Amino acid sequence: MKYYAVFDTNVLVSSLLTKRRDSPTAMVVDAISDGIIVPLYNPEILSEYEDVLHRDKFPFSSHSIHNILNVIRQFGRTVHTETIWHEEQDMLDSGDVVFFRVVMEKQDEEAWLITGNQRHFPRKPFIVTPAEMMAIIRSGSGNQTDFKVRRTMLEDLPAVMEIYAKARRFMAEHGNPNQWGPTNWPPEDLIRRDIQARKSYVCESGGHIAAVFYYDFGKDVEPNYAEITDGQWRDSAPYGVVHRIASDGTVKGTGSFCIQWAFEQCGHLRMDTHGDNKVMQSLLTKLGFLHCGTVYVEEDNYPRMAYEKTNNLKRGAAKWDG
Repeated sequence: MKYYAVFDTNVLVSSLLTKRRDSPTAMVVDAISDGIIVPLYNPEILSEYEDVLHRDKFPFSSHSIHNILNVIRQFGRTVHTETIWHEEQDMLDSGDVVFFRVVMEKQDEEAWLITGNQRHFPRKPFIVTPAEMMAIIRSGSGNQTDFKVRRTMLEDLPAVMEIYAKARRFMAEHGNPNQWGPTNWPPEDLIRRDIQARKSYVCESGGHIAAVFYYDFGKDVEPNYAEITDGQWRDSAPYGVVHRIASDGTVKGTGSFCIQWAFEQCGHLRMDTHGDNKVMQSLLTKLGFLHCGTVYVEEDNYPRMAYEKTNNLKRGAAKWDG
């Protein structure tokens, strides 16, 4: 399993300073050339690496600096950042902002940020120390083989509603306050109806409910999708639909797993998301969905970006009945 990670400069410094190759900082850097970690960077980060590692106060040879930077370039990936995140204004060191932007930009890749100084960054579950990153690698955290989808039961309702509350807070904190926040969406009575109709599902990891979503399949199963503007649907065959997908943020990869699970049930899936939900837009694009146009939904008057993925297989009876 590969992990995508942004390396704070202090991790590289510590890895070059230590004489113990079994230390977390040395091991986490060695994991790059071992093909376990794919480092993420942009030109500004590479420039900081160069500047800091060449400072006179450090005893690093040009050869050792060249080697570590060459490994990062060879095994890593360049990330272009566009979004400015509101958490940046509270960061202690403006020089750390670029690292935060890169890891936020690649949350669709379930990216981590590895740092020796967590207090310089917002408190996020994906911002970890070298020791924590090595523990994650050893335990295989985020391994989707541990995930299990099942239908939601009424006794799951408290946990499910707490997940939705966390999702609303996450959206508001990440530039998307209007999708679910103003209407406190989704309401509990709607989720009860979803459960009673056997269309609500949860994703478990180790027996813990980590995500929830709505799934249904059929001919014209979503009335709000009958009218689409600024484009058109690509496939007129019966389709599946996913709504109200949310995770509790404790386990990486649940969103992509749930969407892929739904697609496997039907081979033709449609979804929509708010224009401010950059995280979901990026995830859907990564999973092979195409943006088809604009639709409107029941909970508010904001337009929604409509996405579709189809393998053009005729599986009209493809409903999950597990």
